[in-house]
Amino acid sequence: RCKRNVPLSFVGCCPLKRIRQRGMMEDQANDGSDGNVARSLAASKLEQLPAMVQGVMGNDPAVQTECTTQFRRLLSIEKNPPIQQVIDTHVVPRFVEFLSR
Repeated sequence: RCKRNVPLSFVGCCPLKRIRQRGMMEDQANDGSDGNVARSLAASKLEQLPAMVQGVMGNDPAVQTECTTQFRRLLSIEKNPPIQQVIDTHVVPRFVEFLSR
C-alpha cells in the first residue's frame, strides 16, 4: 500500500510509483539489445523531467531519493545521455546540496 492507503497493484496511485515503474521498464530495456526500445524509453523519461524536477525540489526525502535515482538512470544512458537537458532543469545545485547533507 502506498501513502494514500491504496493497494500497490493499483497503477498510477501516486507519481512516485509511476516514476519507479518507468525506471524498472528502462532497466529491462537496457538488458536487451534493441536500441530502439532504449531510445523510446529515454524519450518517455525526458517527458517525465518536470515531475522528476518537482520531486527533487520537494521536501519529501523518499521522493527526493527516488527522483534523484531516476536522474542518475537517465544520465547513465550509454549513447547520447541528455546531459544538457538535465542541466537546463536547474537541478544540479540541488544535487550538490544533497551531497552536503
